[in-house]
Amino acid sequence: MSQSTQPTTSLQRLALPGLLVIGAILRFLRLGHEPLWLDEAYSWLAIDVFRGGGLPALATFDHIGPGYYLVAYLFSKVGAAGAWGLRLPSALAGILAIWAVYRLVLEVTGRRGVALGAAAFITFSPMAVWYPQEARGYSLLLLLGTLYLLAIWRQVEDPVAVRLVTITVLVAVLMWVHQFSVFLFAAMAVYVVLRTRAWRPFLELLTAHIVGLLMFVPFLVLSWHRLTEQVARPGGMTARLANDRAQRELAAHAGDAMKSLGGMIGRMEVMCR
Repeated sequence: MSQSTQPTTSLQRLALPGLLVIGAILRFLRLGHEPLWLDEAYSWLAIDVFRGGGLPALATFDHIGPGYYLVAYLFSKVGAAGAWGLRLPSALAGILAIWAVYRLVLEVTGRRGVALGAAAFITFSPMAVWYPQEARGYSLLLLLGTLYLLAIWRQVEDPVAVRLVTITVLVAVLMWVHQFSVFLFAAMAVYVVLRTRAWRPFLELLTAHIVGLLMFVPFLVLSWHRLTEQVARPGGMTARLANDRAQRELAAHAGDAMKSLGGMIGRMEVMCR
């Protein structure tokens, strides 16, 4: 496992905490100012569906991994309300992602300056600021994906049986956040084969991934009816499953979404200058 052997200066010791503070300011600034736009309104509806009917109802409402909806629901139970509360999990994940990227690059390169540079890139990247201010699961996916890469790197460089449990849990949680995580798993499988050129570490990691994927099967079973209906009769899904209340709520948010669109474009222009 690569570690920095260079002496740490006072400036370097202060750099990461400073980046975390700046990252928090950028991600919390005007977090609840803009109204929810259409995708965020869908997140709000998904949480409301879960509150009323539990996981089976949520699986019927949306077949994408419900991880963010569940986290946002837990935040709502402790008082996080409104647009600010709905976006809070994303903002916190975006801040933690700065630290996660720093740890990953430090262990891969062994150079603290390079790791701080990577952390600074994530801190100020327009997309890494934008998505933590959105009530969707992409910021959480960034954090978990980075932690997953870190765990895989450590396991390949220094195999430890207990770490396989951590990887299993990360695989399961990533799938519950978004099924597209499988592309990350596939890429890392290629890396493990090329890096180790041995079957044992590959099979150990493969077993951990299979167990993690099996933990997502219950949600797939719950949403199977929705998936098969969508394939069998395109267009029928919306008419059957979108209830009147959901349609009214989306229509109510549509006006606010159009008003906020101009504001979001303006924010993007400022961040890209």
